[in-house]
Amino acid sequence: MTELAVNGLFVIGYFLLRNEWITTGSGFVESVLNIGKYIVPFLVSLSAFHFYWHHRCFGKFLRYHVFSVLILIPMFISYGDLQFTAILATAHLVSSFMSLKAETNQDEDSKRYEGEGTALEWLVRLKLKPGQVVPASFFLVICIGTLFLGTPFAWEKDQSINFLDALFTATSATCVTGLSVFSISDQFNIFGELVLLLLIQIGGLGLMTLSSSMIIILGRRFGLKGKIFMQDVLDTANFEGILKLIADIIKYTFVIELIGAIILTMTFTYEGMEFTQAVYSGIFHSISAFCNAGFSLFNNSIEGFRDNYIVNWTIMILIILGGLGF
Repeated sequence: MTELAVNGLFVIGYFLLRNEWITTGSGFVESVLNIGKYIVPFLVSLSAFHFYWHHRCFGKFLRYHVFSVLILIPMFISYGDLQFTAILATAHLVSSFMSLKAETNQDEDSKRYEGEGTALEWLVRLKLKPGQVVPASFFLVICIGTLFLGTPFAWEKDQSINFLDALFTATSATCVTGLSVFSISDQFNIFGELVLLLLIQIGGLGLMTLSSSMIIILGRRFGLKGKIFMQDVLDTANFEGILKLIADIIKYTFVIELIGAIILTMTFTYEGMEFTQAVYSGIFHSISAFCNAGFSLFNNSIEGFRDNYIVNWTIMILIILGGLGF
């Protein structure tokens, strides 16, 4: 918990300083953050080792802390970069809190153990018909996305957007249309761009698929109502086939997007982009392309890479693979 508290203060301090919400003592905060960017990666490593020692089982450890393990490599590759360390520390915090909640649920009654509290369980409680599930889940995601994109936490300094623009952007990202009324990189800060990227990923895969995959990854079970609900939504009588399909979708999506991100990162770096920015841009554009979203961090989209065959072919292949689906 001490490590989570330190990481939490580091992340909060970074975003407050970045958005210039600290007026008194900003120099001191900046000095602390510059020290913290070298310490945080080791704290995350110690945290991962502690959780492994606690579980004494590598498989169970990965089930609960796979996301924290995955961020260790890029965290040390970008060692000393304040912005990238803050982003990865934020991902680690989210992963840790999810893992702690999942482990707590393991000790509770069987209803909680069977996935209660997840997005899937809440949709079951609403007693929606299968045909109503997709629009309802998209509406929910769009509302949450609008809320986040419409807050100052998501904006670049001296920038602001109204409710309609936030709603339009969240809808466009969730429905993966790629339409935007302003420059994404100029309007949103890192937090806003990550919210947008999450909306794109949810829109590309679907809330039901992501919710079900989290139940599988965290080692929890579907309740009887959840099983019947998923069978109705996907119109199949074989529930085990559903589990295998969901697992395959998540696995191949992650692998394809990772390969695309690596290729784009290497190409952007070769083109002269700073490595940490190349990594971030590579991940963003790989996910955006695979989900057929069309969003870009570059003001002229990928027009600047029109003569780069590697970027063009990588983006095209990601679009085709994502468009074909599973």
